[in-house]
Amino acid sequence: MTRLESEKLSSYFAENSRKFFPFLNPYQFLLYEKPRFFSMGRVAP
Repeated sequence: MTRLESEKLSSYFAENSRKFFPFLNPYQFLLYEKPRFFSMGRVAP
């Protein structure tokens, strides 16, 4: 994954973890969101 892609994901996780899961940190958010990202093809396995 390129640096730009990882920065985009980091900002996405930060924004959405605050919006939907304010009690989760971005790493916990990743655990919840990873299956949806894989199904959307936004992150290569």
